[in-house]
Amino acid sequence: MNAPFLHHRLQALETLLSYANAALRAHGAHDLSSTDLTIRFLTDAATTYASLGMGVAENESLALRAEVAGARRGPGANADPAGPGRRREAERGVARWALAESGKRLRAEYERNAEILGRARDEVAVLVHHAVENALVDAASEPASDGGARRIWRVLISEQSTRSAARLLALRVALPDVLLLIDERFTALTTAEHL
Repeated sequence: MNAPFLHHRLQALETLLSYANAALRAHGAHDLSSTDLTIRFLTDAATTYASLGMGVAENESLALRAEVAGARRGPGANADPAGPGRRREAERGVARWALAESGKRLRAEYERNAEILGRARDEVAVLVHHAVENALVDAASEPASDGGARRIWRVLISEQSTRSAARLLALRVALPDVLLLIDERFTALTTAEHL
């Protein structure tokens, strides 16, 4: 199984968070389109989760969307003695509940992925520091580019003193994440040297 590309996953989850926030603001403002926004958000969430290979989260979003759609249809015109006003309030209540449930998963996924990326960032910092301190790479001459990051990664993965830690990192985090983190770390090093 390939490790997920965490930078991409976090970006997709941040986009979903912004959609969820828009729907929550609409509910808070008693906007009549809030249920439509909730359905749109749950549809987008299911699509995003599917594209990220998160089948369980996709299924949960589709189930929540079905709950909201069911509340919108109501029990039927003849079976609703409370009238359309009560039905709309019930629909809005189910939509709020669906947003809250979906938001729990979304926040948990975001926090989990951000934590994994944060740990990887720390590990890359230690590896890069070791490589610079031991003259395995030259911080001043390495370009801040994908090619430079790839060269540094090859040094880290092949050098005996860093090989074990680099391989463990590669098991947890996808190569594109590692390369971005190496580039980020070298950019910070060169910026600090110019201050």
